[in-house]
Amino acid sequence: MKGFTGTGTRRRLRIGALIAALALATAGLTLAGLAGAENQPSVRQKGYPANPCGPTQSLYAKITKHPKKRTTSKSAEFKFKTLICSTGQEFSAANFKCKLDKADFKKCDSPKRYRHLRRGKHKFTVKPVAPGFGDTKADSFRWTIKRG
Repeated sequence: MKGFTGTGTRRRLRIGALIAALALATAGLTLAGLAGAENQPSVRQKGYPANPCGPTQSLYAKITKHPKKRTTSKSAEFKFKTLICSTGQEFSAANFKCKLDKADFKKCDSPKRYRHLRRGKHKFTVKPVAPGFGDTKADSFRWTIKRG
């Protein structure tokens, strides 16, 4: 291999650096991506979504269960949780506010169930509420109830 022609300690150091770089690449990280990582909220790996939060947000809602995008069912069930923006870890101390379509936000719990919905397009939105956490990011889901 070009660049690995040294002997002894110098060669072992070069091979060790190559192994470390390969381990980082396997994890989806790069040395450039790690530079300054201590100032970043989190180091992102390949295949994981980007942090969905804005600079002033500390918590975000994540819908984990929802109806199919197109369905004939006039009922719907949603499950959701709150995550911390900087780490993506679940934050169980938050409460929630939900709304369906153009209604106002009202206190809700997971799972949230709706029955006797009309045919047509709908939008469910949920946002976390936690004292002392300021602005939070809502999550929403759109679906259509078609004639069945």
